[in-house]
Formats: sequence, structure tokens, C-alpha cells
Amino acid sequence: MISQTPDDTNAKPFFSIIPAYVLYFTNSDGISYVRSEQTKLGNIITCFLTPFEAMVEAAHFTRLGRPYQVMSASDVGRHLFRDINGNGLIAEIHLGWPARSGRLLLRPSGRLAGYSRLMHHWAHEPLMFEVDHIALSEYVKLRELAGFYAWQEASKE
Repeated sequence: MISQTPDDTNAKPFFSIIPAYVLYFTNSDGISYVRSEQTKLGNIITCFLTPFEAMVEAAHFTRLGRPYQVMSASDVGRHLFRDINGNGLIAEIHLGWPARSGRLLLRPSGRLAGYSRLMHHWAHEPLMFEVDHIALSEYVKLRELAGFYAWQEASKE
């Protein structure tokens, strides 16, 4: 579920320096869940560094019959970013989508193919989780290779 746990109320929100966005859906009972992937490291939430990229992914899922919406990763319960043993924080940072002839590539399942960087940090008090310099550097490099030099300014508008 999305909601914050009581021990999160006075803590600094995650992804407060560089905003990130996640996808969520609401089931027929009205309960909202953040989209995540089950891995050997635990459930991993994909974070997008612009709301536009998150909306592209949400629109594609909706087209596949799975309606998703976008929300700030800072609003997600901090416990959802814990790794399987609870000693670390984990997230996947979406870096981009591969394309050919001007079209985004799809996986055999019909989902968008994508590039991402796994962030797995040890959890230290006070608990903080931000986009690290490695993921951000890769993100910037891919934008520049694609010819998007002013993506930061464009995403603010």
C-alpha cells in the first residue's frame, strides 16, 4: 500500500533533493498500491526522474488494460523502499527507453523495454534515500547522447 507508516511522520521525505515519481494503481476495493517488481532483493519500485516519463509509462500500462497513475516518490511509505532483509533501501531509477526508427521498443509481454539503474544503499540513521550520483550521471549521459541537452529546464516547465 502507499500510505506512510506512523514512524515516518517526522522524517525527511525520500527523494526530496531530486524529485522522483512512481506509478500506482487503485484496486476495486479502493486500496492504492505502488507498482513494483518482485526480485531476490525484495520488491523494487521504479522511480522516474521526470513526471513526463512516468506519465508515458502509465499511459502505456493503461493502454494494456492496467490503469496506473503517477505520484511523487516522496509520498510513498518509506518502508516500501526497504530491501528483503530490511537493512537497506532499494529502488530502480528509470534511465530511458530504447528506440528504433523513432519507435519505442517493446518487451515480448507488450510492456515498454527500458534502461534502468538499481540503487541499493545501506540504511543508516537518520534514514535518507536520494538519487545517487552514479544513477544521475548515467541519466544525464543518456539524455545528452539522445540530443536532449536542456531536459532539466524543459522538465521544470
